[in-house]
Amino acid sequence: MAKDRLAQEKTHSFVSPAFVGLMRRELKANARKGDWRAWRPDTTQATRELQYHVDKLSAALAGGVSEFTADVANLCMMISHLFGESDASKD
Repeated sequence: MAKDRLAQEKTHSFVSPAFVGLMRRELKANARKGDWRAWRPDTTQATRELQYHVDKLSAALAGGVSEFTADVANLCMMISHLFGESDASKD
């Protein structure tokens, strides 16, 4: 069963290792702010933080966007971690 799950994950992996590297780099760059797992926003705060990063990404679309895409992806990961990942396990 675990072998089938691993094969499925490899087949359906759409996230490039380079992008995962960018996400990790951004998490490391922001480590001075504290461990992201200790972040406990309410849904309004989480939405505002996400909007802040989406706005930065929108402004950067004309130039290099790697840092901003990684920021948005990391924030989405954090929100999913905080507010439920139950749907992800159904794929």
